[in-house]
Amino acid sequence: MPLPAWAGPRGPVLSTLDPWQVRRAVLHFIRELLSANAQSCSAWDVVGYIFSEFSQSSSRRAAGLLSAQEAQEEGALQGLCMDVLGSLDISVRGMAKLLWPRLLIYVMPAKYTGMLIPLSRCLRALAERNELTAGHEHHELDPDVLNALLQDTTLTPHNLLARLLVVAGSPFAGSDLQAAALLVLQSLHSRIHGAVGATWNSEIPLLLQYLQGGKGNIPDAAEWERRLLQFLRASLETIGDDAWIKRLSCALSQRLDSSPSSSGEKAFLYKALGTTLGACQELPHVQENLLHHLMRAQPEEPSEAQGIIALVCQAADSHFRLALETLTTFAATSSSVRGLRVSRGRKTTQASRRAEATCRAVMLAHSSMALRASKEQLLAHVEADIAGNILLLSISSSQNLQTNLALAQSILEVGCAIHAAGNLGSFHPVLKHKLLLILQNLMKTTLWDFPAASLHLKVILALEQWSKLEISFSSKEICSLLSDCCRAILPLPSAAEQTGEIRNAEQAVLQLQSLHMATKALGRLMAVLLKAKPSPVDLVDIAEVLWFWLSSDKPWVCKKALQVCAQLLEDCRDGVAFQTRGAYLPFGALAGLLGPLTCEPTSSSRQLAAACLSSLLHIQAKATNRLLETDDPASLCEGLSARSDASQQLQTSIRIAEVVCKNVPKEQAADFMNAILGPFRHSRGSRVRAAGNWMLTFLETCGKDIGPDVRGIVSALHTCTESMLEPSFVYFVHHAVLILARHHRELTINVILEKFVPLDRNTLELWRTLGRASIGLGVLKRLARKLKKVGDDSSQPSSPSRRLHAHQPSPESLTVTRAISEMVSVQSKEGVQSLLPSLLPGLLLQLSKALGEEMLSAPLSPWRGHAEDQRQEGNVCRPFCKTLMAVLSKCAEKSWLTPFWRQKMSALLESPRTYAEGMCLLTSVLLRAQLISRELIEIFSQWLRYPSANLQLTAMAFFAELMKEPPLEKRNVLKTLRVLAEKAQHRSSTIRQLAARALGNAAGSMPVEVRKHGRQVVQVLQQSLADTACPEVVAESMLALAELVRVLQAVNLGSAFEDIARATKMFFESEEEYLRYSALRLYSVLASSASSKRSFFAGEVAETWVSLFLHLRDPDFAVASMCKITFSLCAPFMGLRRPQDIISLCERLGAQELQDALCTYLARNAPPMLERLRAVASRGFLENGQRLHPSTFEILAFQGPSSTEDTRAWRRQTRP
Repeated sequence: MPLPAWAGPRGPVLSTLDPWQVRRAVLHFIRELLSANAQSCSAWDVVGYIFSEFSQSSSRRAAGLLSAQEAQEEGALQGLCMDVLGSLDISVRGMAKLLWPRLLIYVMPAKYTGMLIPLSRCLRALAERNELTAGHEHHELDPDVLNALLQDTTLTPHNLLARLLVVAGSPFAGSDLQAAALLVLQSLHSRIHGAVGATWNSEIPLLLQYLQGGKGNIPDAAEWERRLLQFLRASLETIGDDAWIKRLSCALSQRLDSSPSSSGEKAFLYKALGTTLGACQELPHVQENLLHHLMRAQPEEPSEAQGIIALVCQAADSHFRLALETLTTFAATSSSVRGLRVSRGRKTTQASRRAEATCRAVMLAHSSMALRASKEQLLAHVEADIAGNILLLSISSSQNLQTNLALAQSILEVGCAIHAAGNLGSFHPVLKHKLLLILQNLMKTTLWDFPAASLHLKVILALEQWSKLEISFSSKEICSLLSDCCRAILPLPSAAEQTGEIRNAEQAVLQLQSLHMATKALGRLMAVLLKAKPSPVDLVDIAEVLWFWLSSDKPWVCKKALQVCAQLLEDCRDGVAFQTRGAYLPFGALAGLLGPLTCEPTSSSRQLAAACLSSLLHIQAKATNRLLETDDPASLCEGLSARSDASQQLQTSIRIAEVVCKNVPKEQAADFMNAILGPFRHSRGSRVRAAGNWMLTFLETCGKDIGPDVRGIVSALHTCTESMLEPSFVYFVHHAVLILARHHRELTINVILEKFVPLDRNTLELWRTLGRASIGLGVLKRLARKLKKVGDDSSQPSSPSRRLHAHQPSPESLTVTRAISEMVSVQSKEGVQSLLPSLLPGLLLQLSKALGEEMLSAPLSPWRGHAEDQRQEGNVCRPFCKTLMAVLSKCAEKSWLTPFWRQKMSALLESPRTYAEGMCLLTSVLLRAQLISRELIEIFSQWLRYPSANLQLTAMAFFAELMKEPPLEKRNVLKTLRVLAEKAQHRSSTIRQLAARALGNAAGSMPVEVRKHGRQVVQVLQQSLADTACPEVVAESMLALAELVRVLQAVNLGSAFEDIARATKMFFESEEEYLRYSALRLYSVLASSASSKRSFFAGEVAETWVSLFLHLRDPDFAVASMCKITFSLCAPFMGLRRPQDIISLCERLGAQELQDALCTYLARNAPPMLERLRAVASRGFLENGQRLHPSTFEILAFQGPSSTEDTRAWRRQTRP
C-alpha cells in the first residue's frame, strides 16, 4: 500500500530534506503509531513498509555502489527496521490482527532473511497468546492479506520447513539468525505438521542451548550440522507420512536446484535432502531423486562434489543397498564416466574435466558410504562393490593430482571402515595387495607441490589404516614402502622456502600443517607396522630406513626425520612390541644416532631428539620389566631451548648422554660406537662436537666393560680418522683411544699398531696424546716390549746361507718404533730413563736385525774413533736410529750428546760396516751420562749367549766399551772375562776383534782381577795372533796383549813373554799400518817389561833393531811415532856403550834427523852394525828372509858418515 502524500519523496513539506532523514523519520513515526493504536494502521501496510525498507537497504549495500558513509547510513536503516519490528507490543489492541498472518509472507523470501530475528520474536509472542491457533482462520483476516496469502503458493508447510532449516543450517547466517529460524519453526510447528509439536518443544530448546555455546564455548559448525540433521531425521520419523516426506523432499530438491553453487546453503541442502530421502520409504522416488541430482551436479566445483557425496551417504543410512546400486548405475551409465577415456596427449576439455571430477566424486562417495555402513553391509559389499569400483574408477581416470588425492582418500576411508568393523579376514588378499601398491606408487610418483602435502598425508594415513590389517608384504617390501614415504616427505624444502614459494599465506600455512601431520602419520605408520602380529619388520629395519634422514646435514630434513622418529617411539613407549614378542631393541644404535642430535642448530630438533631418547629409555625399561632408575631426558629439555646459550645446551646434552650411556647394554657397545661415529664421517660443526662428547661420555661410563668390542671399536675409530670431513675434531678420536687404553691397554695398543698405519699426522698425534696421559709410561713400556717381540728371531742361530745384505724391516717394527719416538718426545726425562733398559735393547735388536749378517764380517777400524761416515739415503735402519737418538737425547745431558756426536753415532749405527764402532760410541755416551744400569748389563750379558750372532756382536761392542769403566760386581767380573775369552774364538772376525778389545780394556781397568786369570787370557790372545786372515783381529789382539803385558809383567808371563815377542816382530813389515802400529805398541810394552828377560830380549832386539830403525821414517805418522817410542825403549838392549845418548836423540830429533844421527853414531861406535844396516837396506830383506816394507827403500842410497867432519857433527848432535 503506498505511503500517504505527505510522506512521499516529492511531498511539499519534506522534499528539501535529506532522504535518509526522511526514511528514518517515517520509521520512527511508524513505531510511535503502532505503539499507540494498531487498528488505525489497518488501512496502511506499515509492516510491509518496514520489510520493504529493509530489503531496499540490503539491495543497495549488496550492489557495492555506495560510499562508505552511504553504506553506513543504509546499515543504520536496516538496524532501525529490525528494531521497530522487534519492539512491537503484541498486547496493543489490534496488533495481533495486524501481524498475523501477514508475517508469514516475509518468512520465505531470502531478501528478508535478516529480519528473521525480530520476526521470530513477534511470532513467538503471538504463539504465547494463542494467536496462531486454528481458531483464527481466514475469515478474520484482512482481505488484502488473504488475497496475498492465497496467491503465494510457496507458503506451504514443506517450503516453510525447508526454508527455515536452510537458514538454521547455513554456516554463514550467524548464531542469532540460526536461533531465530529455530524459534520461528517452534512458533509455527502447528502450521507445519501437527505431530511435531511435542518433539520440537523438547528438541529445539536443546539445539538453542548448544547454539548459544554454554560456558563460553563456541559451537562447532560440523557438530551443529550433525545435530540439526539428527533433529530433521527425528522430526520425519515422528511425522511418519511418506506422502508428506516425499513433498518435503521435492521442496528441498527444488530449492537445491535453484541454489547457485557458490551459495553457502547448498552444502546443507544436499545433506538435508539426503536425510529426507533416507526417511522416505518410496524407493523409486528415492532413486529418481538421487540420479537426478547426481546428473545435475557440477562435481568440478569442490562444494558440489562434497554435496553429492553427502546426499548419497545420508540416503544410504537407511537405503544402503539402493544408494550403492544407484551410485554404481550412475558410474556405469553416465556419459561423463564413459567420456573419461580421453587421450592424455589431447587438450583437456570442459567435458573431460567434468568427467574426471565426477569420477573423483563417485570414488569418494563409495568410500564415504563404507564409513557409514554397518558391519553386515560392509561384509557384503566392501570387496566387490566398494573397493572394486574404486579400483575400476582409478584405472579409467587420468592420473592427475586431484584424482590421486581422491583415490588416496577413498582407500583411506575404506581402510578406516574395515578397521572400525573389525579385521575382515575374508577380504581378498590380492585386492588388498593392489590397493597397497597403488598407495606406494602414489607416494613414489607424486611431485611435492600444494596441495600435494595433503596427498602424501592421506597416502600415509591410508597405509597406516591398512597396516593395522594383515598385510601380505614381506619385510623387504615394507622397508621399500617406508623408504618411498621418507623420500616423498622428508627431503622437502624448509618451512621458510616453502612459504616463500607459495604466495598465498593461507595455502602456505595449510601446506606446512599438512607436512607436519604427514610426518606424524609416518611415525604412527611405522609404529603400527612394528606392533602388528605377526610383524614382518622390527625396529632394526625401521631404524635403517630412518638412518639416512636422521644423518642429513640439512636441518629441516633432520627435523622432520626426528618428528617421525619421535612419533614412532612415542607410540611404542608402552614396550608391548618388545615385551610380548621378544623383538630386538637396537638401543645402542638408536642412542648413538640420536644423541648428537641434541645439539642441532634448532631448538625444536634438540628437544625432539631428547624426547626420542626419553621414549627409548622407557621402551627399554618396559621391554626388560624394570623401572627406569635414571633421570628422564625429557625433564632436561628446558636446557636445550632457545633461551639457553650454547654452553648450557652442550652441558645439557652431556647430562643426557650420562643418563643414556648408563643404560646401553654391554653387548650393544659396538652398535653405539658405530652409530656415534657416523657424524664424524658425514657431518660438520656442532653435530660432530656433540658426537665426540657423547662418545667420550660413553667410553668413560662403559669403557671397562666392553672388552670383547675393543678391537672393533678401535678399528672403527681408525676408519673414522681416514674419512672425517673436519679433521680438526680428530682429537675426540684420540681421547677415545686413550680411554680405551686405560682400561684395555695391551689390546688397544695392538689394534693401534695394526690399524693406524700408515703413520700420518693424526696417528702421530694419537701417540703423543697417549704419551702425555698418566698411562704414558705404561704404554711406552708395552711398546718397548712389543718392539722386542716383533719378528724376534734372536733365538734362531744365524744361518750361513742367509744373505749378507740388510733385511727390510717389517711394517709393524717401523710402526712401533715411530710410536716410541713420538711418545718419548712428550715424556719426562726421568720417565724415559726409567724405561731405558726396555727401550734400548728393543731398538738395538731391530737395528741389528735390519743390518743383516754383513755386520758380522765388517771389522772395526783399528784406529779407534776414526771410522768413516758411510750414511746412505733411504737407509732402512734410519727410523730405528732416529728413535734411538730421540731416547738418548731425552735421557742424556746435552753436554754428553751434542748434535755432532748424535749425528756421528747415528751414521755409524746405520751402516753394517760401522755398526760395531757406533755401538761402542753409544756405550761410551751411556757411560759418561751414567745411564748404564744393572738391568741393562744383565740384558746384554744374556745377549752374549744368544744364538743370534748379531745380538752377540751388539753385546760384545757394549762390553768392549764397558770394560773401560766396568760398573760390575767382582763376582760377575770373572764370569764376564770367561765369556769374553770364549768370544775371542768366535766364527765372526768382528766379534773376535771386539772380544780382544774388551779383554784389553778389562786389563787396563781391572788389573787385579785380570792378574788372577792372566795366563788364560794371554793364551787366547796369543792364538789370535795367528789369525792372519783377519789382520784387524791380530792388531786388536796385539793391543790387548800390550795391556796384559803391562799388567802382568814378564815375570808373570813365563815362556809366553818369549812367544809374544817372537810373534810380534813378524808384523813390523806388514803392509797394513794398523798392524805395524799394534806390533810396535806391543813391542814397546815388551821392552819396558823385559827386565827379568833381559838376555832374551836383547837377543830379540839384535834381530829387530834394523826394522825399528827403518820404520822411524814410516809413511804413517802414527806408526813412525810409535816406532820412535819403541826404538827408544829398545836402545838399552842394543848392546851399545851409551844407550842414553840414543834415548836423548829420540826425545829431541825428528824421524829423518834421528836416522842421520843414529847412522853417524853407529859409524863411530858400532861400524859392524852400520854395515849390517846397509846390507839389509841394499838387499830389501831381513836376515830371516822377511821382506822390508816398501817405504824403507827410501834409505837405500844412505852411505853413512865416514869423515872426521861427520864425526864432529855427531858429537855436536849428541852433546847434552
